[in-house]
Amino acid sequence: MIAALDVYLIMREILMELDSVEKNKEYLWVMGLSYSNKIKYIDLVSIGTLGGTIGEPREIFTYAIKFGGIGKIIIIHSHPSGNLTPSIADKNFTRQMIDAGKLLRIEVIDHLIISVRSYYSFNGTNQEESQLPS
Repeated sequence: MIAALDVYLIMREILMELDSVEKNKEYLWVMGLSYSNKIKYIDLVSIGTLGGTIGEPREIFTYAIKFGGIGKIIIIHSHPSGNLTPSIADKNFTRQMIDAGKLLRIEVIDHLIISVRSYYSFNGTNQEESQLPS
């Protein structure tokens, strides 16, 4: 399985390419993986404001369905404030996407909150215990 740190390092490079004004917005991406854990695409789903961004299941899973052969996705969103603590909305969103993925048989293997300095992984790879909702 692809490690959260590897995903973070890739996405941090993308985040660092943004100019200082653009870095002050929340971004939501989806990374699609093959069944053998190869990255097949990175889709920018939404650009929000300093305080949030929106993602619906139809946008989150669009490329996974179109591409075919996508068995897993990783959701990534930025917190320009640098505070990586997931909000209640972040937790609810993650749970909703996991549930939608189950219906589509596309596994949500992680949700990362990133900043230019660090990241938070819902699946617990940087935590003492798993935070990914069942």
